[in-house]
Amino acid sequence: MANTQQRLTTPRYEVRKTKADRAFTDGFHSWLEGVDAEKIRVERPITLRRLASGSGLDSDMADRKPNSALVIDLGHLCTSYLLRSLRAYAQMLGEKEIPALQATANLMEYVTAAQEETHRRKWCFGLRHLYQIRGLTAASLPNLWPIIEDSVRDLVQNDLPFDIELGRHRAPLGRQEDKRTDRHALVVGFKARMWQDGYKVSDRHIWRSVGHTTSRQFYYWKKGQDCKKGDTKGATNADNRNFRRVLAFDTDHFLKVLADRRISLNKGRPPSNSKRSENKG
Repeated sequence: MANTQQRLTTPRYEVRKTKADRAFTDGFHSWLEGVDAEKIRVERPITLRRLASGSGLDSDMADRKPNSALVIDLGHLCTSYLLRSLRAYAQMLGEKEIPALQATANLMEYVTAAQEETHRRKWCFGLRHLYQIRGLTAASLPNLWPIIEDSVRDLVQNDLPFDIELGRHRAPLGRQEDKRTDRHALVVGFKARMWQDGYKVSDRHIWRSVGHTTSRQFYYWKKGQDCKKGDTKGATNADNRNFRRVLAFDTDHFLKVLADRRISLNKGRPPSNSKRSENKG
């Protein structure tokens, strides 16, 4: 990936890539501190129980974030990083006006390298730290990496060609870019929570649960393409409220909504993290 970046770059790309790197680094440091802080809190309750005398300090110190939630947080960081990096690269290809076939080839090469690097240096590194601090094993939690891979495939098929065109027209980047990243990551986080409970949710399940018969409004919303005054295309305020409401549901609530609408969702056992994938690279 480094060689490709050296051959193809623009000042705008460097700014976007640096922003993606910095956002991940800041978020990852906070995540690591949170994992370590949870360990410190649960090591000190015996002395604090005697001092607290039932004041409630014990329960605060004993409270720890579930391991599954920490894995989802790590997945959110990795997903957001990949979304920002891949979109920055696709837009750069457009800015350099690289022919379509060559741009596609360069993009797919970059996607593969970015995924491998993120899996090895970010995802697996974070999991190893979590397992060490919490005394877990690789089989303790379901493997959420396939959900992240699905989100990248969706991005390649539906979003990155649009980013290349944005680059060709030197389109200014503003709130829509941030909304696209945030909303896409929100969808991936929801799918990850469902996956941990053994359900593989698709985009179709999400937009049908809201009552839509087509995917049009959902993909407008997911791409950050909101309806402007006087325009008939784009996601409405109601779309934004409805999709965010559904994506905040827990598993039981979402399953009830699907059942009420007679939408089937099969349950399957999610794969666990293997030693081979965790130690890869």
